[in-house]
Amino acid sequence: ANGDEEEKENEAAAVRKKSHRRQGKPNCGAVQLAPQPVLLTCRCRVRVRLPGRRSNNPDAMATTLHLVRHAQSLPLAEQAEPDWRLSPAGEAQARGLVPILAGLGVGRVYSSPYRRCRETLAPFSAALGAELVLHEGLRERRIATQWMADFREVWRRSWEDFSFVLDGGESSWTCRERIAAA
Repeated sequence: ANGDEEEKENEAAAVRKKSHRRQGKPNCGAVQLAPQPVLLTCRCRVRVRLPGRRSNNPDAMATTLHLVRHAQSLPLAEQAEPDWRLSPAGEAQARGLVPILAGLGVGRVYSSPYRRCRETLAPFSAALGAELVLHEGLRERRIATQWMADFREVWRRSWEDFSFVLDGGESSWTCRERIAAA
């Protein structure tokens, strides 16, 4: 058991170390937890408007955000996308996140209301003893309103042109603004 715990701590330490390096941006980093999910860490300055102070005050609080992409899901054409659950591999990935996230000093856990996102963070939230707070603004981007068996071309176009949108869908720019507001 001690060897397993030591290995998990070493893995968590490696994630912490990598999370603070990213091509010229020492406070941001992405770590692929193969093949899913992806852990993205950013240290941000949050501007707080204090009474009697200018809005661009230098008393900004440092906040670290750890963004986790959902684990492998089980998409079904006959099921609404927000209801897709994790696959058995995704469930194992979600459990595997616990020791990695445990060493990062997370204080609050927020999630998209989508089932696969909730299920990805549920094991960590339970281990932390923290409420898993759902926020509609963190939901995934809606690409289209109907099932697409192969959406690779649409996905490629959406990354080439952030204003690209299908009827009833959401552009990358619109999604970005919604998530930033959340």
